[in-house]
Formats: sequence, structure tokens, C-alpha cells
Amino acid sequence: MHQPTLRLAHKVAIITGAGCVGPGWGNGRATAVRFAQEGAKVFAVDIHLDAMAETQKMIAEFGGDFTPYVADANSHTPEFKAFLVNIAKV
Repeated sequence: MHQPTLRLAHKVAIITGAGCVGPGWGNGRATAVRFAQEGAKVFAVDIHLDAMAETQKMIAEFGGDFTPYVADANSHTPEFKAFLVNIAKV
């Protein structure tokens, strides 16, 4: 198994599609878990909160930092545009 280098410590990773439609691994879940293993604080975006629950559980098992945010990353709603503007200021 790969030993984490914590090369992403003190970084925030915004991962879209961090949930998974079915059992197993999707690209978003795999990315969120891997980045968290490397020390990143994961800000996860998915259209379904319940789809991110397993991802959050996986990351919590090794003490990773995971914050879920429900939004459709493909949408052009005013709320999501406001999110993008504000997250860029962080």
C-alpha cells in the first residue's frame, strides 16, 4: 500500500462528483479519498448529499478532513455562481 507523503497538507481540494452512484469507487470518490490521504482538506461537491456519505465515512476512518456541499457543478444557477465567486476569494 502507498505510504502517504502528506504533500497536500495545508491545502484545500475542491472535488466535484465526490459521491458515488453505486457501490465501489467513482472518479470523484477516489480523488477525494486520495487527496485526503495526502493531507488535503477536501471540500466535496455533489448533487446528492447521501451519495457523499460513504466517501465521508472512508475519509473519517483515517482522520481526514471532509466538508460536503450539495450543488450541481454543471448548473448555471445564481447560487452555484455565487459559491464559485466566494470560494475563489478564500
